[in-house]
Amino acid sequence: MTLFGTSMGGYGAAAFASLAPGCRVAAFSPQSTLSPRLAGWDQRYPTGKRADWTGPFADAAAESRRASQVWLFYDPAIDHDRRHVQRFDGPNVTRVPLRHADHKTALMLRNGRVLSDVMRDIATGRATLPRMMQHYRACRHLPDYLAGVRARAERGGDPPAPRGLTARSHAWHPDQRPAP
Repeated sequence: MTLFGTSMGGYGAAAFASLAPGCRVAAFSPQSTLSPRLAGWDQRYPTGKRADWTGPFADAAAESRRASQVWLFYDPAIDHDRRHVQRFDGPNVTRVPLRHADHKTALMLRNGRVLSDVMRDIATGRATLPRMMQHYRACRHLPDYLAGVRARAERGGDPPAPRGLTARSHAWHPDQRPAP
């Protein structure tokens, strides 16, 4: 069995893994909890933070320890997402850093036409970190990826991004997948 989700859905996939021991989890930009005690630094979801985070399933990082594999996809430049992912510390956890994906890791993989490949590899037990990164390389041509590279260069005080990193003048369509 494979449980998956993105953002709070990623929390749900990991939090309910304890109900399906031995399952595989794929969580994209997940929250680990919104408990003020455990993640008081994350103020992004005020309505969710007001919920009762004291009962069972309140901490996805703890609940996911019963899964056979936990795959966490995140952009390490997004501080909140990185901090949530760092809370998952079990030996079954594989962190997959997708630089320049922002909080839209699943969307980036989908737009790169590799999300189904990623999910198939996880569901069948063929997933490895190098294989996940190989899938992500197919996303380097996407306008959102290039915009992330450009924004990071500008934030870091680096010289302006090379011309190759500017958005293409033609519209990109999801059916346009780069050659391997």
